Amino acid sequence: MKTRLPGIDLLRTVAIFIMIVANASPYLVKGSISYEFRLFCSLAAPIFIFLSGFVLSITIKPGEKNWAKWRNAGYLIATGAFIDTVIWGIKPFNTFDILYLIGFSLLINLAIINSSLAFKGIIWLAVILIHFALHTAINYRFTNSDILVGNSLHAEHLFEYKRLFFDGWFPLFPWLSFSMLGSIVGEIYKKKWINNYAIFLSILACALSFIYLVYNPILQDIRNGYVELFYPVELPYFLFTTTLTLAVSLAAIQLLHLPSFFLHIAKLGEHSLFVYVLHTVIISFVLQPLANVDFSIKPVYSYSIFILLVYVLVKGLQFVLKKNYLEFIPNPIRQILGLR
Repeated sequence: MKTRLPGIDLLRTVAIFIMIVANASPYLVKGSISYEFRLFCSLAAPIFIFLSGFVLSITIKPGEKNWAKWRNAGYLIATGAFIDTVIWGIKPFNTFDILYLIGFSLLINLAIINSSLAFKGIIWLAVILIHFALHTAINYRFTNSDILVGNSLHAEHLFEYKRLFFDGWFPLFPWLSFSMLGSIVGEIYKKKWINNYAIFLSILACALSFIYLVYNPILQDIRNGYVELFYPVELPYFLFTTTLTLAVSLAAIQLLHLPSFFLHIAKLGEHSLFVYVLHTVIISFVLQPLANVDFSIKPVYSYSIFILLVYVLVKGLQFVLKKNYLEFIPNPIRQILGLR
């Protein structure tokens, strides 16, 4: 079965564009931020997480141990720790950004990979119900005190379990449900059960959930400068993004051939981990120091320059990979940095 789906790479690239806009917005957008912009910035994460489960499912080898998949999940967690300590200068395993979530979600998906679709569906539903049962009972927004690497490593700060499961940037509840849904859809795809009728139903569900969202807008304060509307994940957002992610993914699966222009753009999606590491470097070492500098350039131009720079550097990565110039770097380091 063909596992490199150009439509999925294109969808992942669209999510990359949204991610860059969202994560750079605390430093590039001045003044008030519209609700529509915040909702737009909230669409990248569910797509990324869903696709991680989907790609795992369609590339898994039935009946084998798939140790490479387990290692890759560990590498993702290590990448999250690297970004925290080296790029952001904070202690790892404290705030739990998206790479931790994807890594741990992949480990959970791998642990139940041979289970039935019905069992996976039950676990998926349980994750959702647990989240909505707990999120009104627990103080969600943790404070960022004492997480700098330079501070003493108190035992209570070595690994914040509560943030991993509930109130980190991307806790397992409910974000694991997106990865698990991706894994379930991947199995359905391999069984060739996806058809135009399924796509139509997913689009209809997305439209209905969007109407529900319009009549139940999400009113949340901006969290530490980040504008997304999922701190915490509330029901209108969850229903809309789940159905939207499902609809666009099912449609993207059908795109087996893309025009040459979109094929070039989709190359970003093939190197999403490298792009993620790269964009955090640019934000931390370029945008943050310049955050208080008054530029006359409009945010749309800043975003365009940012995305163009990322695209050029990805093309450079593809060139050096093709020439095998990075073979001297140990494989674990290349995996952690996304140099593959």
